Amino acid sequence: MIDGERWYRTGDLSHIDRNGVIHYLGRIDHQVKVLGYRVELGEIESHLREVTGCNIVAAVAWPLVDSSATGVTAFHCALGITREVIREEMKKRVPDYMVPVRVYCLDDLPLGSTGKTDRNALVRMLDEGKL
Repeated sequence: MIDGERWYRTGDLSHIDRNGVIHYLGRIDHQVKVLGYRVELGEIESHLREVTGCNIVAAVAWPLVDSSATGVTAFHCALGITREVIREEMKKRVPDYMVPVRVYCLDDLPLGSTGKTDRNALVRMLDEGKL
C-alpha cells in the first residue's frame, strides 16, 4: 500500500513526463508475450542449454509486429548441431509458441557492460538484417 492505494509490481518500466503522460519503456525482466502467450525467455534458454550442450545461448522475442512478438529467435554457440535438430528437440520440451522459429549459431554473443548477453544488440542485428 502506498498512500492507502494498492500497487502491484508488474515488471514494466515506464516514465511519467512533465505533462503526466506515462511512456512505456519495456520490461525490467525477460518475460515477453509471444502470440498472446506470456513467455519467460529464461525458460527457453534453459532448454536450449540442454539441447545444444552449450551454456552460451540466448532467446529473444522476434519478429515484432505492432509491438507484439510473432515468434522466438534463438542464438547459440554450439558447433555440430543443426537448427532442425534444435527445433525438433525443443518441440519435445516446450509448447509450440515457445519453439524458436529461427535459430542462429554464432561464434560468440554480444555482451553488455555487465558481461551479460546483450539481447538488445541481438534484436538490432535481426532488425538490420545482419544475420
